[in-house]
Amino acid sequence: MVFYFSSEFNSVLKINGLYLGNLNGIVKKCNVEILDNAFVEICPLSEKNAPINFIINPALFNETHPYLSIVDLGGAYLLTAQNRPTFTEKKVLCEKNYPLLNAVAFVEKGFCIQLSTPNDSVLDTFCEFPTSVSFNPFSLNNLALLAVIASGKNKVVYVYSIGEKIRFLKKMLVSNCSFENGFTTTEKFMDHKKHTRKTNWCIKNGELVRESVSVSNEKDVEIAYVIDNLIPYLFLEEFIVGGNFNEFLADNVKNNSDKLKGYFGEFIGVIPPPSFREWQEIGLVKRLRENFYSVDYYTFEVENKKITNVKKS
Repeated sequence: MVFYFSSEFNSVLKINGLYLGNLNGIVKKCNVEILDNAFVEICPLSEKNAPINFIINPALFNETHPYLSIVDLGGAYLLTAQNRPTFTEKKVLCEKNYPLLNAVAFVEKGFCIQLSTPNDSVLDTFCEFPTSVSFNPFSLNNLALLAVIASGKNKVVYVYSIGEKIRFLKKMLVSNCSFENGFTTTEKFMDHKKHTRKTNWCIKNGELVRESVSVSNEKDVEIAYVIDNLIPYLFLEEFIVGGNFNEFLADNVKNNSDKLKGYFGEFIGVIPPPSFREWQEIGLVKRLRENFYSVDYYTFEVENKKITNVKKS
């Protein structure tokens, strides 16, 4: 099986004690048999990060690893070592006592959120390592909620409902959030048009769902000057943010555009095909669980700057 190894920090790669090179901005390709129980070490070259070690076997793909991101590329795996702080003891980042709620956020083998009420308590662990955390109680549709805002490399918001039972509702990567006149999040995308999406949220059947969405962009793209091979990428980026993707569709596809969401499924990113896939394919990245992703591939037919057909590979 082919494995690609990368790292978010300057490090070296060892497999079964054999030095295989530096991972500083480099992706290493290796052939490793899953049943051989190969021992992998990703060793940092500075004191800011702790080493990450794991064994490649079937269990690796059934567990959640707070320091390791796994992407099933459909013929190979991409394993990315994530920043792992060097602390060894529990470090409390924020603690608040409300009339009927105690909230604590700390790091200890992952980012932990501990919430307790007179009737219930939860302890959840996530794969981030924020440097600061704040709590923001609010309500929507008469339901008491708590937003846990964690800032570090990225800003992530975790939303819980606080009732008879404490329920985790949603985790979101945001650039900003507001609690005036409801709950609003702002997301910025590093795509061709540099989209910004603002979402107003509401509670429906006990779940946090989008009530309204507005999309804007910092850059415009003249489609007439875009080569056909890039048209599907622009379309998919517009599709992800909920923008005007119909401008990239021929009439025969546009008439069935309402079916595309079900056809694609929920995806969070777009990638070009790895070397072992066909060059015409485009990968849609789908999150299966915390730190574990898969890629489905699609082929797009384009004529006169319009997508005329879409096929799943």
